[in-house]
Amino acid sequence: MAPTLLSLGVAALALVGDVSATRFYLDETYDQSNFFDKWDFFVSDYSSPDYNDVDPTSGYVNYRSRHDAAQLGLIKELGDEMYIGVNSRDMTEFPGVGRDSVRIESKSLYNEGLMIARFTHLPKPVCGSWPAFWSFGDPWPTLGELDFYEGWNDGTINKPVIHTDHAAINGNCSLTNQGQTSIVTHDNCDTWGGIWDNQGCTTETTHEDPYGSDEGGIYAVEWTDEAIKFYSWTWANRPANIDSESPDTSTWGTPSVLIASPSCEVKNHFRNHKLVINITFCGKAAGNDGIWAQSCLRSTRKSCSAYVAENPADFEDTYWQ
Repeated sequence: MAPTLLSLGVAALALVGDVSATRFYLDETYDQSNFFDKWDFFVSDYSSPDYNDVDPTSGYVNYRSRHDAAQLGLIKELGDEMYIGVNSRDMTEFPGVGRDSVRIESKSLYNEGLMIARFTHLPKPVCGSWPAFWSFGDPWPTLGELDFYEGWNDGTINKPVIHTDHAAINGNCSLTNQGQTSIVTHDNCDTWGGIWDNQGCTTETTHEDPYGSDEGGIYAVEWTDEAIKFYSWTWANRPANIDSESPDTSTWGTPSVLIASPSCEVKNHFRNHKLVINITFCGKAAGNDGIWAQSCLRSTRKSCSAYVAENPADFEDTYWQ
């Protein structure tokens, strides 16, 4: 088939497809005409005995329905842009129901193609926050997880992560520092093969990634049968052809992350992915005792959840647009 392109805009998102070439054609667009209709809203269920029904990443969060999120101002249309944020007005009680936020999962499933996501604002890095733009297949982690944009607390760099199932099920999958600009901090993508469960293979971006920028930026993922590549740019440094309806990725330079054979057979590990955009608080990453102690415990003098509960105004700029 010919390559497809998905253009997503939270200012806009787009998907494109074929895999044998580096040129793609526009197949699907998420924009102001359809954006929120194309997602399912994950809703936290605090009546469930299983905390995964509140937040699969164990966050101190209360994910709201589309109706409730709109009523609370957590989602809104601003001209031709979409806003996705959190409750930055009200204090909450800890222990108790967490801070209001949004987690949206695409109704469509994606495999090979090109996705370009354009943002005019990215969540401000602040203690307690854990924003992410990512994808996963169900069942997880058998069909893999790709974290294009992820970070937590007051960290200032993007930390893309790849998760795969046990090597005995789908084969080995690992990252190397070759062919990418990010530094690999853990090379084994097996979800249970790290220093802690659910670690996966971890990286830290070293080039001009717009992580946390109040001016936003552009993120792209090229997925073929042979390789998956992550790209990111500030608006000023975006490729000249990225706004074309048939962008040529061969001119884009070295990706920030490269998943490819022989270290990882893409077709064995990644299939039928939903896109996800969310902001949670604390949880397995931001609230991890060791991670919280790196800087936020000293600056806040609180536990992660207590700080998030008592300081709503600190999250005023924790939003996607």
